Amino acid sequence: TAGDLNTNTAAQTITATLSAGLTTYDILYGSTNGGSTWTDITSKVTGNAISWDGATLTSSNRLQFKVSDVAGNTGPTTTVAYVLDTVAPTATVTTATLLSTDSTSVQSSEVGTAYLVKGTVTVTNLASITSAIDAQWNTVSVATANSNTTLSLSGLEQGTYKLYTVDAAGNLSSASAGGVTVMPAVISLSSVPAAGLAASKLIAPVKVGGNLYYFWDLSGNGSSAANDNLVNHNTLDTIFNQSSTGSTLVGDTTDTQRYTTIDGLRLAVTTLTNLSSIRTGGGLPAGWFNGDYWAATVASPDNHQFENISSGAIFSDYDNTQDATWGSYANYYVALQVVGIAGPAVPTLALATDSGSSSSDGITNVATVNLSNLVANTTWQYQIDGGTWTTGTGASFNLLSGTHTYAAHQTDQSGNVGFDTATFTYTLDTTAPSVTIADTTAGVVNSGYAHFTFTFNETVAGFISSDITASVGALGTLTGSGASYAMDITPPMGSGNMVVGITTGSFTDVAGNVNSVATALDVQSYNMLSQAGQAVVNLAGSGKLIAPIEVEGKWYYFWDRNGDGTTSASDLTTHDVLDAIFNHDINGVTNTTVANADGLFGTTDVYRYGTLNGVQLALPTLGANYPGNQWMPGTSASGAGTATNATYNDLLAVWDALNGTGTATQTAGTPTGWQASSYLTSTPAGSGHVFISTLNGLVNVSLDNGNNGSSFVALQIL
Repeated sequence: TAGDLNTNTAAQTITATLSAGLTTYDILYGSTNGGSTWTDITSKVTGNAISWDGATLTSSNRLQFKVSDVAGNTGPTTTVAYVLDTVAPTATVTTATLLSTDSTSVQSSEVGTAYLVKGTVTVTNLASITSAIDAQWNTVSVATANSNTTLSLSGLEQGTYKLYTVDAAGNLSSASAGGVTVMPAVISLSSVPAAGLAASKLIAPVKVGGNLYYFWDLSGNGSSAANDNLVNHNTLDTIFNQSSTGSTLVGDTTDTQRYTTIDGLRLAVTTLTNLSSIRTGGGLPAGWFNGDYWAATVASPDNHQFENISSGAIFSDYDNTQDATWGSYANYYVALQVVGIAGPAVPTLALATDSGSSSSDGITNVATVNLSNLVANTTWQYQIDGGTWTTGTGASFNLLSGTHTYAAHQTDQSGNVGFDTATFTYTLDTTAPSVTIADTTAGVVNSGYAHFTFTFNETVAGFISSDITASVGALGTLTGSGASYAMDITPPMGSGNMVVGITTGSFTDVAGNVNSVATALDVQSYNMLSQAGQAVVNLAGSGKLIAPIEVEGKWYYFWDRNGDGTTSASDLTTHDVLDAIFNHDINGVTNTTVANADGLFGTTDVYRYGTLNGVQLALPTLGANYPGNQWMPGTSASGAGTATNATYNDLLAVWDALNGTGTATQTAGTPTGWQASSYLTSTPAGSGHVFISTLNGLVNVSLDNGNNGSSFVALQIL
């Protein structure tokens, strides 16, 4: 109020009137802090009028004036108290859905004036309220702080309203947290073509138990009558099929799935409990037709309950009451609950970039989440892991690092909150995958290979053999998946250190983060005295040894005699060829004493060693006493490696390691990369040497000159 010395503005022009004009020697002093400091304001005087501009108030204090002469004589001091209040009050109203004929209770934390304002009005100051049309705001004086004051809703149009209060100093509060939804006595509804309903009205409202119910005037003539009946509950099932949170039900209306939105209003079919409360709360409401009312309450499949509000009789009927077999051909009426004003549409959430190995797994290294389907003049909020709602800006927000759940909704100017989106689980991973490289070979590698493992801190994609680096040696086959891989790497002949690592930028994690170089390399010492275990051994003009397999700790190879790196018929040979090469004992002594069937001093189980391109080799024995032409039985031995076979050695042990664990005959046991065929041994028998077929375990004699066929050769590297 002007002149009450109660203000929210510190910078002031203070006006006052002197009882008489100042003389030439008079000095006028003013103070805004109760005389603690004084300011000469003589220049602010014109005649008897004081206009002290540039004055600054300090909290709530006293204004003082005094006149002194040049001799220092001071007249009486004039004092008035003022209040400087810059703190806005707090407005409070209980959230409710009410009729425009009702009143509501409001509170303010300070004495002043309360204003109930429609949410569509943009409030920046008191003038923005009082300049709105009359049907969008009502006011009442608040005489007592923090006490209920009755504010009439008369004359207000349909909508959601917020409370503002203004204190005596003119400070305007923020909008109240709660809001009042005001409904008129008659609500016009548009047609619902999907259900075959024309335009209609809601009339004769009644409040029971804090809820607002209307008679559904289906004819739209403004009164209840017999022709407002709805025979089929199926019609209601078509319209009222949402939960209170907006999820849609496929099927019949139920006590929890009974909501819909028409013309921006959130409406619900009454439950049987609602109908009973209406009846017990005052009987048949004025303006409602006396009859039976459908409920959302299910009695049995395709069958709903109904109640006569006058008598309280409760029965059930089939949803299609015109069904000739089951229906009663009865007429039923409908009461609808007005829940409130519907909020804005549900926004859509989507990752700006679903990076990495999948474009739909919700795992990304880009933090941005985009929102679409945003409604003009609304705000939107998002929620993380079911926590508090945060108001966003623009049309996006950023993910938190790690895996979290996210949801969003919109809020209109009136404070009506729309339905939440579904909950989405997103993972933000911006860290490059790391790897630990380790070898499982104890000590120095003297033969074969070193086994390395590559263990990542997370699943990776695109990790291949060429991503592995070795300072020396031959890379083997990469195995594994996800976050765990392995590879055998064969050192070269000689001694030294083999340093193994991975290249940078060659593969990613699931989120698409490119790998960095291994922070810790693995070093394996080697002193290779034998090439046993290497993937390929070059025999120069004698071809290659390929497809190695370790059995009983010995390394056996297929002899690729033509050196093309594959197995083929051109690798077949006779034992006469082998006799000329593999005719030394383990100490290198040439056979000159033990003749074969052909009279030549060739290969035997003792004289079976030879050297090709500097590689010391042995032609394997059969691995058991030759029993004559027959299929050998298998044993329980299984798998390659260093385990000992209690029954067989050499080639029979190789076959037995791969033919399963049974004791049957005619079983296959061919190493990977070998031909499933016959292989010559060093074991003499009959007119030649024994061979074994890895195809079926058959052992028999091959003539050394090949007159009964040639065979393939497996060699052991020493």
